[in-house]
This record gives sequence, structure tokens and C-alpha cells, in this order.
Amino acid sequence: MRSLQSSPAALEGALQRIAEIRNRVAHGMEPPPESTDDDSLEDQLCGWLDPPTADKVARIAARALSAIEAVGSDSKLVAFGALLSRLSEVRTPFTRITVVTEYLGTLFYLAAEIESLGQTCYVFHGGMNAESRQSTLALFSSGGGILTATRATMSEGVALSEVTDLVLYDVPGREVALRQVLGRFDRFGRRTQLNIYALLPTNSAEGSISESRGLLRQTFGWPVPDAHK
Repeated sequence: MRSLQSSPAALEGALQRIAEIRNRVAHGMEPPPESTDDDSLEDQLCGWLDPPTADKVARIAARALSAIEAVGSDSKLVAFGALLSRLSEVRTPFTRITVVTEYLGTLFYLAAEIESLGQTCYVFHGGMNAESRQSTLALFSSGGGILTATRATMSEGVALSEVTDLVLYDVPGREVALRQVLGRFDRFGRRTQLNIYALLPTNSAEGSISESRGLLRQTFGWPVPDAHK
């Protein structure tokens, strides 16, 4: 559900991993290593199930992959594009925008959208070596544009005090994780206010969606409305 709420690309990646793991286990092969960026819950799923149930899960995943291809529009991505348009209207030479997501698939999904809008985009994720990360941050800091990053890379050693606008494309599921992300931006040397935007589904108040709203209320004191309002 969390990958579904992130993007079709993240959901597709989760389903593909479920199908791949089940196939590897069925042939006596070791499961693939866990991703350094994505939530590993779906990677462990087949190991928790008995073989008949795991086979059923794999078949459902295969059908769901086919169904994803029929999705014609992503309202969350549309909202994201509208937000970037509004930010572009007030952009200055000092504007620095960072977008944080939970999933590597979503990161590249967003990078493609940003580039299609004619804006400069830098990607920052766990698959990059230290030199590439430092080079990317230096280019972003000096030239502006939009930095897309996975939450897993928002760890100690990353300082983004020059960022003016932070977009939480996916809201972390735990307060400690959210505060860890915010700590990368609320750093010594900050001279301007940090504007924070969070994208949340509005068609359900159940499960992690409701939890995300509660987390934002608790952390920021935001008057986040319930889904049905």
C-alpha cells in the first residue's frame, strides 16, 4: 500500500521483486539482496508465507503488473507538476528545491517528469558512490535546479542548509524518520526560511494515509484536513 501511495513506478518495482523472489526461491536460488533505498517489507514477504500462498501472491503480483500498464493518469504526479509550476513563478537565483521520496522507482519516475517540464534535475540515491554524491550536491548547490533524493540518503554527512523548498513526495511512516530528514535541512548556516510541502492522498483516511496526516499534525502543528473534508 505504501508503494501504491508513492507512485505506479514504486508499486511496479515492489510487485516485480515479489515475483522475482518467489521465482528464485522456487529454483533453489538465494533471494536478491535488499535494496539500500526501498522499504524491504515486500522483499521479505515470500519468506514469511507457505509455498502455496506464496505462489498465489506471485500470480496476483503478475496480474497487477499487467493492470498497472492500463493506468492512464497519476493524480499525485499531476499535483506535483502543479506545485513545481507555482514554485517556478516565484523562483529566484537563490531558489533550491529538494524532493524526497521513499522509493528508488519513484525517484527516477519524478526525475523524468521534472526533465519533461524543462527543469534541471539531479538524482541522489544509495546506488551512487561517495564521489558521485559529492559531485551532485556541489552542482546542485552552485547551479540550482531540483534535487530528487531517497529518504535513505538523507543521513549523517548530508547538509542542505541552502535549500529553500522541501517537497515530501512521500511522508515517512515514523516521526524519527521524518525528523531525520528535516535535520538535513535545518542546519547551521541557514539564512532563509525552509518551505515544506507534503503530498498526501485525499481519497482515503485509512491506514498509513491517516497515520501520515497525524504525523504531520504532531511534527509541524499543521491543520491537515481529514480525507473526507
